[in-house]
Amino acid sequence: MPMPLPRIFRLNRRQGRPRKLALLLAVAGIAAVSAYFHDPLLCAAGTLLAAALGYYLAFRPGGILPDAAIATDICDSFEKHPDGLMILDQDDRLRYCNNRAREIYAGVADIMVPGIGMHELIDQAAERHGRGADRETLETARRAHHEFLDRPEGRMDLTTTDGLTIQWSTRRLGNGGRILLFHDVTQARAHAAALEESRARGDQLHEQLVEAIESFPDGFALFDRDDRFVLCNRKFKREHASLAPLLTPGTQRSEILRHSKFESERRLWRQLAAANRKDEPIAVPARAPFVEQTVDGRWFSMNEFRSGNGIVAVLESDVTDSKRQTDELAGQTALLQAVFDSVDQAFAVSDKELRLAGWNPKYQELLELPDSLLRIGTPLTEIFRWLAARRLEDQSRIEPELQRFRLRLRHGKAHRSDFKMPGGRSIRAQQTPLPDGGFVFSYLDVTEQRREADLLRESEVRYRQMVENSPDAILLHDDGRIVYANRATISMVAASDPAEVVGHHIFEFFQEEERDKLAERSRLVEIKLDSKPMVLHDFRLVKVDGAFFNAEIEATRVHFTDQPLTQVVVRDITERKSYEDTLRAAKEQAELANRTKNEFLANMSHELRTPLNAIIGFSQIIQGQMFGPVGSAKYLEYADDIYESGSHLLSLINDILDLSKAESGKQELREATVDVGNAVGGCFRLVKERAAEGGVTLNNKLAADFPRLYADERLIRQVLINLLTNAIKFTPAGGNVDVVGTILGDGTMSIAVVDSGIGIAEKDIPRALSAFTQIDSSFNRKYEGTGLGLPLSRRLVELHRGTLTIESTVGIGTTVAMLFPSERVRSRIAA
Repeated sequence: MPMPLPRIFRLNRRQGRPRKLALLLAVAGIAAVSAYFHDPLLCAAGTLLAAALGYYLAFRPGGILPDAAIATDICDSFEKHPDGLMILDQDDRLRYCNNRAREIYAGVADIMVPGIGMHELIDQAAERHGRGADRETLETARRAHHEFLDRPEGRMDLTTTDGLTIQWSTRRLGNGGRILLFHDVTQARAHAAALEESRARGDQLHEQLVEAIESFPDGFALFDRDDRFVLCNRKFKREHASLAPLLTPGTQRSEILRHSKFESERRLWRQLAAANRKDEPIAVPARAPFVEQTVDGRWFSMNEFRSGNGIVAVLESDVTDSKRQTDELAGQTALLQAVFDSVDQAFAVSDKELRLAGWNPKYQELLELPDSLLRIGTPLTEIFRWLAARRLEDQSRIEPELQRFRLRLRHGKAHRSDFKMPGGRSIRAQQTPLPDGGFVFSYLDVTEQRREADLLRESEVRYRQMVENSPDAILLHDDGRIVYANRATISMVAASDPAEVVGHHIFEFFQEEERDKLAERSRLVEIKLDSKPMVLHDFRLVKVDGAFFNAEIEATRVHFTDQPLTQVVVRDITERKSYEDTLRAAKEQAELANRTKNEFLANMSHELRTPLNAIIGFSQIIQGQMFGPVGSAKYLEYADDIYESGSHLLSLINDILDLSKAESGKQELREATVDVGNAVGGCFRLVKERAAEGGVTLNNKLAADFPRLYADERLIRQVLINLLTNAIKFTPAGGNVDVVGTILGDGTMSIAVVDSGIGIAEKDIPRALSAFTQIDSSFNRKYEGTGLGLPLSRRLVELHRGTLTIESTVGIGTTVAMLFPSERVRSRIAA
């Protein structure tokens, strides 16, 4: 039964007051309490509190007293309200509670009677519900209830012992008592927790989605159903850095296409803009995937995915490497196909069902196959049957051959065979299995190879005959073990039977004491096939009887009866070596004699020049009549003859001395930068009188800016004088002698003396360059000279690492050129 109203709600008929005033106070109380709690969930509870407060104010001493009907209405409202209600006095003892409060705290409903203390009620509830429960949890809940009661006002969520979440709200009344409201928020808190968990899962899902999008190796962008930008990953932003201001939520996709780095997207925008007659957002239609190259040379693949509700996801991939690999693969495939079609070998490919899958033109040409058989999917057995019918005269052999062919295919192994076509051509067939179960068949025309093999066998027979009859010792060895030796070998090592040689190791016939040549001997067994012959000189070999002989060995890797062997040819050079020793001794004697001659000439030249200088000097005194006139003019004529003869002899001696120095290596170079033009001019001044006497014109044709030469100027002038003197001497009156300078393509400097004289026969040029040799060697020769000018000049040019060349035509003239290497050439600026 409902608890009776507190005494303050009992009617006092003696204090009658107007009902309207009481209701007004109640409504005012409702408004005040509702404004106080500020919680929509507690508005209903606030209404009850406001009504109670209104009645309290009405029935306080001297207040307004409602009639019994109003009190009954209020009590009914309290009992029917979904929230629990308690009214406590100033000592927190219970004065009133409704049925809902007793339901919430059903465990102590029997003691919820007016006058019981609220703290006692809490302890009793803890005691009754705590049997077998977690004492620590129960104690925590009890303390929380007591602490809440100690507060003057407020609200708090408290958990009951049976797991309900109750929101307690309290408010102190003017007389010191308080009102307690109990609102069951268990479901509300569960819904709130579920909502919060759902929101957390949503946030987590959003973070995971963003993380997944950012982890894409490709660019990703998302647009909503209205073609407005939603989001993109960093990869997309980097690739479209110029679009950064547009990559914000809400931007129309058409604007992004308008400024895209892809020409196809900009072209699509222009088309859509031209077709858009109204000033409204441009809808972008669905597009097929495409690949496009940007201005920086990279290739991108664009794919668009649309969901059922119109959401658009764009995936942009950098496929530059893949595109390059694809292009390379396509090029390689085309190249392989071109090679496949152009090779001189026939090819055919079958699938795992042993049906024809491909072939090249040579396949049909070589096997003379009809067009009716060359179809994709033709069974290989049909082709084999047709070939067998053509090449086999005995038709009864076709089926056995076909059965063997099927068996080879079934086993899936490689196979090679040769057969002949009706025209006599020899064909080599090769069957190679593929990993997927198919086969590659190759056919090669080996007619010529067969013919060459037959010729090779014939050649081997002839070779064996030739080797057997060769005067040289010829043997074949396999890894050092002798497998063949001809008759000359048996004779050379003084063997009485081939068994004394064949089967033995080749090293057994080398002299054991030659330890320093053992490494070179081992090369006899390491020589590579098809390499150049290896020649080993001056080996001492030992015969069967122990005697030694000198030998020269030549080793070559050869094919013999289809086996690679090493062929060794041995020649006895004992006599030749003795002859070479004799020649060597003779050469050394000749070189000694030449050195002796040079030393003699050098010494004699010095001995002769001293008295000769005196003779020349005295003849000059007589010519000049320095000590008085000569009595007879004939003496002056004799003095002139003495001077000319002495000068000529001195010149000859000087040439001999210079040549001797040059050949003995005692000639020292004093090198400096030489102005070639000045040197030629100086030489012209020395020989101009002789040229004038002979009626020969001298021409210096060197350019004014002709480069300079790093050389010994004295020796260069000596060579020039020798060449000019020879040219003047052999050029008839009216002829020309020119000096021409040229820089050749490799930087070589050429200084040439060109004359229009009598010339030299080509066969006489070597003689002209030999010392003490005259081309005109008769007793009544026309031209004087010792024959030392050209040899000496060549030697002096060679001391400068140069070359002296002669080109001449009889009756036309001669060109003698000095060629100096480029490292001796100095430009005039550098000089």
